[in-house]
Amino acid sequence: MSLPTLVVLCVAFSFGMIQMPALFKKKLKREAWAYFALLSAGTAFSIYAANVQPVPSPLNALITIYEPINQFFDRLLSP
Repeated sequence: MSLPTLVVLCVAFSFGMIQMPALFKKKLKREAWAYFALLSAGTAFSIYAANVQPVPSPLNALITIYEPINQFFDRLLSP
């Protein structure tokens, strides 16, 4: 395990240990699960980025989806 991964995991664990008991004490279980899910997703993306992996842009997915639509309207509206 690399040092950046270990640092990200320690920071995420400390954030979780600070927030989760308070949420469960207030009986906010739904919010606690949402917090856990978002913290887990953020931790995964941070580990991925900390290990200098290129993070794919969401714009590439939009381009893939809208390119055929753009070509269709281009052919439809061209004289």
